[in-house]
Amino acid sequence: MGFFRGTFREVLKKKSADNYEALPYVTTLLSTSLWTFYGALDPDDGVLIITANSVGMAAQATYLALYLIYASNDKKVKFFGLVILDIVFLGTAMAVTLVAFQGILCATFPIAMYAAPLSAMKAVIKTKSVEYMPYFLSLFLFVNAGVWFTFAMLLKDYYVLVPNALGIVLGSLQLLLYFLYKKNSPLKMMAEEGTSNVAKEGIRMNNLVEDDEPKGIIKNHSNGSLQDPSVSRQYGLQRVMKTLSPSK
Repeated sequence: MGFFRGTFREVLKKKSADNYEALPYVTTLLSTSLWTFYGALDPDDGVLIITANSVGMAAQATYLALYLIYASNDKKVKFFGLVILDIVFLGTAMAVTLVAFQGILCATFPIAMYAAPLSAMKAVIKTKSVEYMPYFLSLFLFVNAGVWFTFAMLLKDYYVLVPNALGIVLGSLQLLLYFLYKKNSPLKMMAEEGTSNVAKEGIRMNNLVEDDEPKGIIKNHSNGSLQDPSVSRQYGLQRVMKTLSPSK
């Protein structure tokens, strides 16, 4: 359950799941379901596979239940479409119990599970913010892939090894992006942009004043120089007109 703790907390806190996509969790539910069935085909060596993936199935089901409660209507439509595909593929796998075919399916859907966050990675690169790429999701995808890769190496099970090798690569990329952009929160970026705009406006107004300095000066023997009142009024009027006119 630690796999999704951060996401659970955010969804419950905001009472909304619209900032998150269901795809990574639906594909993970399908993947854990297929692996549980795959382990059941070989009861002697499949106990660990069944146990670990049963826990994963429970975590996915819990998250998707929350997603269904707090998602908007258009998100729910997309969600149900994905769930239907999930059921169809799982039913097909259970109908065809050939171990080799089941192994291929089990290798395919973990790849989809690890590739699902690619859309979030694209958004991170575009916005330079990791707000909607949960850190713990990326971390535990990487850890999960590493553990199963080691398990597959020990048993020489290439159906398990290949997708999890890819998972290590994709998990590493997600963590790299997270550490590159974790300091770029949306509020900080907005504040920096606002400060930059204020500075630019200040420079523009300063240039306006320098360009429009009045030329008429009356010398006063006691106090040095004194600006001609008529020129001062004219200069003040020019500044008001300049300020009110739209910038080019």
